[in-house]
Amino acid sequence: MLEALRGAGVGVPLSVSASIGTEPDPAGRLERVRSWMVLPDRAVVHFAEPGAGELAEVLLARGVAVDAMVPLGGPAGPEPLARFLAWPVRDPGRVRLAAELATADPALVAGLRGLPPVAVLLYGRDAAAWPVLRLAARCGTGTRTGAGTCCTCRTGGRRGRTPNWWPRPGNWLRRGRRADPASSRTIRRDRA
Repeated sequence: MLEALRGAGVGVPLSVSASIGTEPDPAGRLERVRSWMVLPDRAVVHFAEPGAGELAEVLLARGVAVDAMVPLGGPAGPEPLARFLAWPVRDPGRVRLAAELATADPALVAGLRGLPPVAVLLYGRDAAAWPVLRLAARCGTGTRTGAGTCCTCRTGGRRGRTPNWWPRPGNWLRRGRRADPASSRTIRRDRA
């Protein structure tokens, strides 16, 4: 897939998931990453999963930047953040903390100050996606979002679940724009 995207001239950094969904066994994930013939630009490592620190180290050693996904304020509890804080970030320029917020709570963002000197991205899923995106704009942080993340329209209506594969051009994405056309204008206006 990466070869096909690069061959098609896609010029943006390409990111992949390195989570339990790709390989349930932590040792198997390490072996899989070590065997990659084509490397992505970035990989998402879920610090709620066992072996996250070691997986991040293997990715960095292979030249792949890491997005450390840490859920905050939800059912995962404090363990993922503790696991991230225990991981010695040796190359902060190639690591980003992707804080997955259960709600758009500014107190959660304030709690991220003083963490290892890495870039912070805010991330919300489903009903939290749009509020977290607006919170990121107000706080001046980066954001991480995608078509599968925003299954709830900004206005509260529900879209159909996005399949796990990338949609065909003009399929779900086009319907999504028609379903909630004011979203991008609203985010820009909130920032001003």
